Amino acid sequence: MKKIAIFASGNGSNFQAIVDEIEKGNLMAEIAVLVTDKPDCFAAERARKHNIPVFAFSPKNYLSKEEYEKEIARFLINKNVSLIVLAGYMRLIGEVLLTAFPNRIINIHPALLPAFPGKNGIQQAYNYGVKIFGVTVHYVDSGMDTGKIIAQECFKTDEKESLSEIEQKIHALEHQLYPNVIKKILCFAIALLFGITQLLAQNSNNQNFYIEGGARYGTALYHPKHAIYLKDFYYGGLEFRFGKQTIGNNQWERMLNFPAYGVTLRYTSYYDFLDPKTVRKERNKVLGQNIALFGYFQISMIRYKWFNWNCQIGMGAAYFTKIHRKNVVYKPDILTPDPNDPSRYINEKGESVAYPNNCLISVYVTPYINLQTGFDFKINNQFDLCFNANFNHASNASMNMPNYGINELQGMVSLRYHFSPIHELVKIDSFPKHKQINSLFFTLDPGWLIARYDDNYYFKTGVSVGYMRNILPVLNVGASFEACYVRYLAHSKDYEKEEWEKPDSPRISMPKNIYTGAIYGFSELVFGRYALHVGFGFYLFKGPGQAKKKDLAQNWDGGGTLKNYPIVYEKVGFRIYVGKNRNHFIGASLRGHAPVADYLAFDYGFKFLNI
Repeated sequence: MKKIAIFASGNGSNFQAIVDEIEKGNLMAEIAVLVTDKPDCFAAERARKHNIPVFAFSPKNYLSKEEYEKEIARFLINKNVSLIVLAGYMRLIGEVLLTAFPNRIINIHPALLPAFPGKNGIQQAYNYGVKIFGVTVHYVDSGMDTGKIIAQECFKTDEKESLSEIEQKIHALEHQLYPNVIKKILCFAIALLFGITQLLAQNSNNQNFYIEGGARYGTALYHPKHAIYLKDFYYGGLEFRFGKQTIGNNQWERMLNFPAYGVTLRYTSYYDFLDPKTVRKERNKVLGQNIALFGYFQISMIRYKWFNWNCQIGMGAAYFTKIHRKNVVYKPDILTPDPNDPSRYINEKGESVAYPNNCLISVYVTPYINLQTGFDFKINNQFDLCFNANFNHASNASMNMPNYGINELQGMVSLRYHFSPIHELVKIDSFPKHKQINSLFFTLDPGWLIARYDDNYYFKTGVSVGYMRNILPVLNVGASFEACYVRYLAHSKDYEKEEWEKPDSPRISMPKNIYTGAIYGFSELVFGRYALHVGFGFYLFKGPGQAKKKDLAQNWDGGGTLKNYPIVYEKVGFRIYVGKNRNHFIGASLRGHAPVADYLAFDYGFKFLNI
């Protein structure tokens, strides 16, 4: 049921007429609140008799009209008000409310507009000597009774009728016309205006929700040996999301610059539908499609009235229609691409054959990570046009091998519809100022390689030195230099027997030693002493290691240099800050390399030189 708010300053006879129609069942609406600038007016007393909430304010207690209209607007948005009805409200509506509720504020005037606007419309018409009186329902704009006319009713009179008799007829006409117009407006909004979208908004407990639909197109970051069929491969997909835009009701919302959060349903088809070369479309037979469902959290980095730059992180799961079939042996050393056909490779017999299956994903349901940044442009108070860049990663954390993962880099265009207008007017800057703290830190993170690329066990340790800035009470950002060393620890009996050398073995081996150095950037969402840590690293150097002579892995050259090691890695984990000033932290993190390895590490670090 649609919710309306009625504004009144006096007797409230039109307010009573609307209440009566609702109670009779003739008007399917709910009066969420009566707003009045006269706390002791009779309209407020009428509302209390019907158990209708009253929002009473005194303009003299505010510095400006903008201030009290901001408070009213936030209250009405939280009440999910769809329509504002002015019923004897003796103040002009300001820009704040007009922007928050565009074309959703109506008024009734006791004269046939555009004649006799303003106060005492009946008296003006009577003094002028008109023979036809009437009433007008119109949309409210910034002028005095100058909005677009919705409906009018009139009647003829004669010279014998007094002013009081004419007033009685006009009020009776108002009480009949106004509820009917409200009914038509609400029915039109439900039936025609945005269709299913408006129905969803009607049933939402909070109309700060929005829906968004868009299309994506981009490419995959291919592995030069194990996923050569992704080279020069472009594909697309569709997505639908349902989210909530915060408006500053809570302090954390204002501190994070009004973030948004929700769920996304995403469909991807690995089919190069814009590529005229049929041979490349054959890759769809290898990869199929995926459907991902994930939750997301989006923070506004820069926000203006008509423009917003946002960054987003999302986590969930993806279902792949085609995966690595266990009954098909995957041998990474034989994937030599066919120079005449990118959708095929040359096998050990020198034959050109199709790729047997998806070597990138080995389970149907796999974890899914989404990172996004982009720009939203405000079309009006309910529609946004969004342009975003997406990085998506899917892998099964090495539960099944081979698992090189799929990394996608795509652009997206989408249209967002807010169930109720979202405007900067709801911003409140009255939260405590935060002193930004700059720190240097040192971290030690020992762990081990959890991906089983061969039958060996590998220990890793890493150290990092960096800079961190606490820009908000709930947000840390920083960067560091990370050095990592991986050491071969032990191997299984099968490895001693050199079972891994068998031609049909799906295992590969790694160098005995690996060391790397990288630049790493991160952000942390902080909740008291607890923090969610997410970051990305870029390798500055890697290797050399000590590769075995009989090493089958094509990732490493003869000298042990990591020639095909990925240049980026991602890390996600948690931290607990301890100590009197919370300068020490402990935690755990998962460090992933999309085509190569996943590490589990335990972190310890401390901050120093806090400024």
